[in-house]
Amino acid sequence: MRVLGIEVGNPVERVRARVATRAEAQALGMTAPGPALFVERTYYDQATGRPVETVGIVMRGDRWVAIYGEQPQA
Repeated sequence: MRVLGIEVGNPVERVRARVATRAEAQALGMTAPGPALFVERTYYDQATGRPVETVGIVMRGDRWVAIYGEQPQA
């Protein structure tokens, strides 16, 4: 993106729990219906606030944990 003159910052993620579709369950090696986590990750141009890239990620809900924030340094 930098080559295009776009400076992106940290992404914004929206995480939802839902039931996997039949196709998603098959691709994830699980039987439907099963728990899935859907992450929509969007990157924004720092100068304009315009979204420049969004991706949807589907993961098995029984094998993934979301941890946000920074761990304190000892």
